[in-house]
Amino acid sequence: MTDLKIAIKTLPPTRENIKNCEQVRYDSIGQTISEEYLLTSKCASRILDAEIFMFAMYVEDILVAGCYVSDSFDTLFIEQLFVKKEYQETGLYLGRNLLKYVLENRESVERYFHFHPTRSELFFTTDKSKYIYEKMGYKTQKEEIHLMSKSLSNKN
Repeated sequence: MTDLKIAIKTLPPTRENIKNCEQVRYDSIGQTISEEYLLTSKCASRILDAEIFMFAMYVEDILVAGCYVSDSFDTLFIEQLFVKKEYQETGLYLGRNLLKYVLENRESVERYFHFHPTRSELFFTTDKSKYIYEKMGYKTQKEEIHLMSKSLSNKN
């Protein structure tokens, strides 16, 4: 498994890119969605309106994961982080590696949104995701809404 070709790319907000990423996002939670909805979802609309920036992860040239980010008051906000169902729990740590890549290579996000983030925020959805984010340096800010935050330094 370690010889797999894994690549992470930023994606321009084209309809095809949005459709493909949204398909993987819904697949990650086991939902089948119509192609029409993939292009009209709230996330898709926000991507088209340049409110969300997309990262995509490919394994052997197959789109398997994505990360949607936005900016909010000097914060790099992780809107969505998702891994295709059959690539979850494989020991490849795709979601974790994608998030790490986004945080370490945020220059493209900075250029896109014209800002320099001082922290990153995200929401955890399970105790497992909370534990993973804590290992990556995030700290719980508001337990009641599952919000976590991490300071971003120049040497992240």
